[in-house]
Amino acid sequence: MEVLVEYLFSAPLQKPIEFEYLIGVLILIAVGLLVGWLLIKKNKVKHIEELDGYKKLIEEKDQELLSFVKAQDLEKKQLANAMAENFEKLFSVLNLNLSPLKAAKPVDQEKQQEIFKNSGSVINELEDELKKVCFELMPQTLLKRGLTATLREFGTRVNKVYCKVIASDNILRMSAEQELALFRVVQEWVNNVLKHTQANNIVIQLTRDRQGINLTIEDDGLGFDPKLFFEGAGNGWKVIQTRLRYINGSFNIASEPNVNGTKVTVSIEVAEG
Repeated sequence: MEVLVEYLFSAPLQKPIEFEYLIGVLILIAVGLLVGWLLIKKNKVKHIEELDGYKKLIEEKDQELLSFVKAQDLEKKQLANAMAENFEKLFSVLNLNLSPLKAAKPVDQEKQQEIFKNSGSVINELEDELKKVCFELMPQTLLKRGLTATLREFGTRVNKVYCKVIASDNILRMSAEQELALFRVVQEWVNNVLKHTQANNIVIQLTRDRQGINLTIEDDGLGFDPKLFFEGAGNGWKVIQTRLRYINGSFNIASEPNVNGTKVTVSIEVAEG
């Protein structure tokens, strides 16, 4: 470039056509430089936009994770409070039943039998409550026998409504992450149904086809606008979304306001085993 400029200003011009040619070359170089500068600027802007996009994505992921952690902390807090309250009541009753044995006055054999019977009943309640807590935290059935057996056990533990579980015994085991995620989604959604829909019946169905696993949860409670769930301020959707993202699962709600009945469908791709 410098040599060309030096040549333009120092070399004698022999012919007008040579001057025009050189001017044309100079213009082309200038246009090339301008286009190159514009491309560099465009790429720089694009790069900045991509960085902003990545930054926004990271912030969204962080927010999702924060919501997930908050929801988990809330679940643990509620479970701990329920445990403390229920166990405190049961231990108080047990202590009350055993108090006659601590009295200085002797207790006849018939009275002793009654005390032992009542105490045994309370101990059985304590055992049931402990099993319930363990199931809520991490079902041993899920680890040992898989999702089908766990959903059936879950159905028997649902209170206040009739919960029917339809699942085939020949559904092959999935990965531990997939089974746990699907089970937690069922827990989360059924809790939503019990709290908000006034349902009397819930049907949980687990099937498998060539595409993978399909999980449906249907209830006969009050319908609603799905947007209220997806765009709500609560953590329910965010927790479900976070769980399903890690197992490449999809989530769909079929429901309408003022119409009874809601159907939730969860699908994940699982290779044929």
